[in-house]
Amino acid sequence: MADCPCTDAPLSAAERLDIVERRLGIVLMPWQRQWAMRALDGEHIVTTRARRAGWKTTLRAVKEAGHV
Repeated sequence: MADCPCTDAPLSAAERLDIVERRLGIVLMPWQRQWAMRALDGEHIVTTRARRAGWKTTLRAVKEAGHV
């Protein structure tokens, strides 16, 4: 019963993002990974930004990681 999800330690934000990157076939840029890890750790983030490539990918990764 060592593989029982109910008794295993929960995955960290970094581990969940690793899984999502493999599932989606992507590698997040450092700013994306840092932002996503903070969001997954429950930190309240206020983001002001101009158009930036990769923003939708970051949001998708956070959403997917919430289901891991």
